[in-house]
Amino acid sequence: MAPRKSKNQAAGGLLAGVPEDQLTGSQKVALAVLASYGDLAPSVKRILEAELSEDERHRAMVLFQASLTGSGDPNRDPRKAILNSREAATSD
Repeated sequence: MAPRKSKNQAAGGLLAGVPEDQLTGSQKVALAVLASYGDLAPSVKRILEAELSEDERHRAMVLFQASLTGSGDPNRDPRKAILNSREAATSD
């Protein structure tokens, strides 16, 4: 019997090498998104690799995740989620 894959491995290795107990908030949201929508790995990767602080990255991932349950949410485009996260950080 093959060993069971962790959520991280099941997500296509996007976060390979990061122990689950050391994941950041944004990485945890990323894994949750990928667990439900594995085909969105390129969008998730774009957010995770954007030049953002961890707070901004987490905000962008949350915005992106929330956009998946509704229609017409502009944050479904990861570029928009990144931009909105940066703008929210400058207005804090």
